[in-house]
Amino acid sequence: MIGNTPTLQQGSIKRYSAGIDGALERMLDSWIPINKELLEKIQEGLSQGLYELDLDLLVSEIKSDFGLFSFCLKELSQTKRGETSRPLDENLVDFLRKNGLDRLKNILLGQKIKEAVGYCQSNPAAEMRISECIISTTTAELLSERQNIDPEIGYSCAVMRQLGLSLIAWNYPGVFKRVTSSRKADRLDVELSKLLGFSPAMLGLMLARKWKLSPVILHAMGEGSSEKIEQTDMIVKLCEAGEALARANNPKIYPTAQKDWDSCRTYIEAYLGSEGITLVQERVKENALHYASTLPGVFERTQHINPERELEIFQKNQRLSTNSYLNACPVGLRNKFEQLYRQLDSSKIEKENVNLLANIIIPLAGFQSGCVYLIDPGTMMLMPRLKINQNDISEYQPLKVGFGSFDTIGMDPIQIAWSCISPIISESDPIEGLHNGGRRYIASSIGEKKKAGVLYLELADRRFMGGDPLICFKAIKRALEDTLNLI
Repeated sequence: MIGNTPTLQQGSIKRYSAGIDGALERMLDSWIPINKELLEKIQEGLSQGLYELDLDLLVSEIKSDFGLFSFCLKELSQTKRGETSRPLDENLVDFLRKNGLDRLKNILLGQKIKEAVGYCQSNPAAEMRISECIISTTTAELLSERQNIDPEIGYSCAVMRQLGLSLIAWNYPGVFKRVTSSRKADRLDVELSKLLGFSPAMLGLMLARKWKLSPVILHAMGEGSSEKIEQTDMIVKLCEAGEALARANNPKIYPTAQKDWDSCRTYIEAYLGSEGITLVQERVKENALHYASTLPGVFERTQHINPERELEIFQKNQRLSTNSYLNACPVGLRNKFEQLYRQLDSSKIEKENVNLLANIIIPLAGFQSGCVYLIDPGTMMLMPRLKINQNDISEYQPLKVGFGSFDTIGMDPIQIAWSCISPIISESDPIEGLHNGGRRYIASSIGEKKKAGVLYLELADRRFMGGDPLICFKAIKRALEDTLNLI
C-alpha cells in the first residue's frame, strides 16, 4: 500500500527530517531478520563450490527470502563510489547477478550478516507482513511475466514498494501491531505516520534515493516519472494487484478486503485466466517453502490463498459476534446458534437454515409456537410466511399495518409490535377474541435498517430452560434477521 508524501508545515520540516533520518540510520543497522536455515544452506553451498558454475541458482535462493534479498541489495548499494556497479538498472535481481559471485560471497559469509540472522522473538504482526510480501511480490512477478514485462523488474518494483512497511513492522513492532489491530489497516501509511512522524512510503523512497535506484523504480514507488512511463504505469497496476490480493486474503485485519478482492481478481483473471488464483497459489507455495520450520506461521498463511473463503468465514464470525445476546443464552442453546451461524451464506437464504432456527433452536429456547410475518409493501399487510414449531400457518391471518404513530387500543399484538421500537411481552392477553387471546407471547418488528415484518413467539407452558425469555427472544430475532439477510 503506497501512501502520499506527507505535507509538512515550514517549521516542522527540520524536525521531520531529523526523525526519519534517525529512524533510517537505526534500521540500516538492524534491518529485517534473515532466515537462518536458508542462509546456512547457502553458506554450505558456497563452501562446497555449488554456485561456481551456477550463479543464477545462488541469486534465486537469495531472492526467495525477502530479508536476505533486501540485505544484499543494501550492502551492495553502499559500496564506495570508486567500486563497480550501483543499481541504476530497474532490474534489482540482475543487479545482484552483475555484482558477481565474489561480492555476494563476501556479504553472505561476512560479519554483518551474522548480526542480521534469526527471528529473535515471536512477532505475529511482522510475520504477517512477511506473508503479505511473499504473496504480493510473487503475484506482481507472475502478472508481469504474462504481460511480457521482465518478471524480475516486476519483482524489483514490488519489493521496493514493500520495503518501508516491512522495516517498520520489524523495527517498531509495538506500533505496527497497534495499527494493524485497530481495524485501520486500510490506512496503514496515514496511521503509522501519525505515530512515528514518517510514513512507510517515505521511508522506502528515502532508501531508493540513497541507493540511487532507477527512475522506473522511483516512479513505481510514487515519485517522479520515467521515460518508460507506459511500462512503469502497468507495473504499478500489477504491484497494486498483488498488494490487494495479500490484503483480500486477510479480512480480519483489512476492512477493505472485499473491495481489494474485487479489484485484484479483475487483473488475475484477465492476465492469468480463470485458474489464475491457483497459479499464484502454486508459485507462492514454492517461494514460502523454506519458512516451514523457521517461521511456521508464515508458511501456514501462504498455503491457502482463497479470499472468497476467508471473506465468507470472516463475515460469518462477524455476524456471530454482533449477536450480542448469545453469551447470555444457556450453553446448549448457544451451541445451536453457533451451528446456524457457521452454515449461513450472506449471498442466499437456505431452507435448511430456516428450518434449523424455526424447528430446533426456537423450541429449544422455550417457545412452543409462533409465526414470522413479512410485510407486503403493496398492500401494507403483514403476511404470515413461516410457522414456528407446532401451530399450522393457517391459524395466523394477514394484518393491516401502517407507518407512524397511531392508537393501539383493540389492535392485535402483532400490529402493535410492528409499530414499536422494542419487543412487547405479555404473560396473558386480556383482549378477548384475538387469535392469541390468553397466551403468553413476545413479539417484535424485524429488519435492522428497514422494517420487514414481525416475529411473534408464544412461550411454552413448562418452565423456561435456564435463560431469560426476553434475552433468548432477542438472540432469536437477530439470528432470524441474519438468516433472512435482513441486516
